[in-house]
Amino acid sequence: MCDAGLRLNARGADEVWIVRVHVRPEKMTLFQALVQAEEGLGVVRCRDPEKRLQEIWTTAAMRKELLALLAGLPKALAVQVVEVVPWRPGL
Repeated sequence: MCDAGLRLNARGADEVWIVRVHVRPEKMTLFQALVQAEEGLGVVRCRDPEKRLQEIWTTAAMRKELLALLAGLPKALAVQVVEVVPWRPGL
């Protein structure tokens, strides 16, 4: 997956967003594959497997599309958006 849209610099840092979601442990791999299958949507990483917390790093331009995808996921995945925050140094 291309992450060219996620390059950070002093002027563009406010263009990067982090969407944190809870995902059941047995569904994490499937969840990551579904999000990453959408070219340019974002980069997925496991923030804390014990707390079931995944992060999706995306751009401001793709944030609404990402949230729409998350809202449209099957209920069986039980994905719950925890927070949507702009990237800041130290996150």
